[in-house]
Amino acid sequence: MSAGTVTVRALEKCLATYGLADPRMAGQFFAAQARVQRTPWLLSAVDDLRLPATAGNRSPSVRLFNWYRSNLVACPDRRVGGRQFLRPMSSLFAPRVASRVLVSAMWRRLKDMGRKTAPNGPSMSPGVA
Repeated sequence: MSAGTVTVRALEKCLATYGLADPRMAGQFFAAQARVQRTPWLLSAVDDLRLPATAGNRSPSVRLFNWYRSNLVACPDRRVGGRQFLRPMSSLFAPRVASRVLVSAMWRRLKDMGRKTAPNGPSMSPGVA
């Protein structure tokens, strides 16, 4: 919805600048729209590749992005949660965010490994000795 809103603003700006009759208006609008829609389209296409039935190349970067994104969503850190909806996509890879996502994924993995080796053993969580 955010991309739709920004696209409408781009259309309004192009209409105000060129007017409906100017032949340059359409080209300028479609160029602006492509810039706005690129990231949401990329996120959608890469996200679809998580599903086994989706045809497409699952390059290492696609697999890494989908791994990171699923761990981003699962991260319990309140400073990370919801961030993907409020800021530009680039903020998802800021060092502070990435480090929190990676630490959270590591703890989750260690906890899962602990369950497999010692089902009734003590639980492991960040900050607990």
